[in-house]
Amino acid sequence: MNLISQTEHNLRSIPGYGQLTRWDKALLRSFAVAWPLFEERCLNRRANAASIADFSEQQGNAPVPSSIHRAFAYFKNRYFEGQFCVERFHALCHGRVGDEPQQGVGIQETLEELFNADDPDLKATVQAVLLTIYRLRNNLLHGNKYDGIANQRENFSHSLRVINALIERE
Repeated sequence: MNLISQTEHNLRSIPGYGQLTRWDKALLRSFAVAWPLFEERCLNRRANAASIADFSEQQGNAPVPSSIHRAFAYFKNRYFEGQFCVERFHALCHGRVGDEPQQGVGIQETLEELFNADDPDLKATVQAVLLTIYRLRNNLLHGNKYDGIANQRENFSHSLRVINALIERE
């Protein structure tokens, strides 16, 4: 068995992996390869909540790719019903409190605040989208997305559009 076949065989043990289409698999591979380039070019090789907050702040009032606004609307709709987060939001955040973008405030609390703002400014929109993508990335690469991997197409489609647009801008 060659290396690729062996890897594909092992990946079939992930719940839902057999349901993925060729497109879904290519999307996940593309995301996994594009993220490090995004991290290098946009986050100074240090992806964390603080570097995402800094990057968002640097955007000022400069026009951002429309994919960010579409991703914001999609993620808000996916993870919130009105002002309340749905169960998948808790799965996204995986109870993370230790990764602190601001003093004493964890990613989950920051995302709740950003997505529930009455009229989010550009910085808040960019930060909410990138923190969500960062959590998706962490869950994918650290195994927390494996339980629902077959339902991730839209998450990673929006994520890949955003990071590709930001990579091309830098």
